[in-house]
Parts: sequence; C-alpha cells; structure tokens
Amino acid sequence: MFEKQRVIDPYLEEHEEDNLILHGYYQNNYSKAKMNKHVKYIYQNTYNLSHVRFQLFASTFSTALATAALGMIHPALCGMMLYDYYLLAAFSTQILNKTVHSLMMHPDKMHVIMNRCNFMGFETEARNIALIRNIDYRGEVKNEYLSFEYTGLPPSIAKLMNMTSSELKKDDRGDVQFDSIKEEERGNF
Repeated sequence: MFEKQRVIDPYLEEHEEDNLILHGYYQNNYSKAKMNKHVKYIYQNTYNLSHVRFQLFASTFSTALATAALGMIHPALCGMMLYDYYLLAAFSTQILNKTVHSLMMHPDKMHVIMNRCNFMGFETEARNIALIRNIDYRGEVKNEYLSFEYTGLPPSIAKLMNMTSSELKKDDRGDVQFDSIKEEERGNF
C-alpha cells in the first residue's frame, strides 16, 4: 500500500549520487570525489590563424617576386632582399613556432594541455601536457618582424610604412604649413 502512494521524483533519481554526497557531509568516513570528464579551455587565442597565414604567405610571395625582379636587373641586387628573408624567417621561428594557440585544463586538474602553432601558422596535431607547478613566466615576446597592417608588401617596406605612420600619429601639430614651422627648422629634413 505504501509503495503505491510513494511519489517518484525523476530529478532526485538522476541526482541521487550528488544527494548522497551532500548528505554525507556529516558522516565520519571519507569518499573520493569523481573528476570532471570535460575539458575546460583556459586560453584561446583571439586572432584568426588563417589571417596570419595569409599575411605570411603574401609577404613571402611579394619578397620572392621582388627578388626575381631585382635578379633580372642584376644578379647582385638579390642581396638587397636578405633583410626581408631574415624578417620572414625570424617571424616563422621566433613568433609562430613559440605561439600557444590554445591552453586547456586536463581532466585531472594537475596538468595543462598546450596546443602550439608550427612555423607556417598551422595548429599542430600534437598536444603537449605540462604539470602546472612546472610552468614559469618567461616574459612577453613582441612581434617586431612582420606588420599585419599592410598586406602583400615585403616585410621591410611594411615595417618602414608602419614606422612612418606611427611618427605621423605622434605629431600633434596637425597639418604642417610653412607658417607653423619655426625659422631655425625651415629647410631641415
């Protein structure tokens, strides 16, 4: 008779284990808690890797094209593009190779799963697992090799244009007219 009168709550039946853990707080025995099975993202890069790859490939293509054009004029002029190749190689090895694309918490909560980029800007398949206590801060690395503001230019020209635009932004005089220039500064470049 009592079995028929009992009300069955499906929510309590689904969460019976949680209920036992909550009511087991006042007991004197210990139980090991179950770990979460889902992966928690700690850090996900905000930039789009396809944009980084496109910028790298466009700069590489324009540098190779400029090298070929200079080589057709005179073979010794190809050496002028060495700085551009240095900037491209440094961006690939110093920035892209060391960039962590995503950082996830391991289900055991003691390790971190890191996913890096390779030298071409693609996300690697291999995921490194590191113990949290072994991670130390090494500093901030700034990208001073490849500018993302000017697409399709060789890195040295984009760097010069970026430096020029930053100098123009610092100038608070506005439009420079002949009357606003001091007498001792006229004629100086």
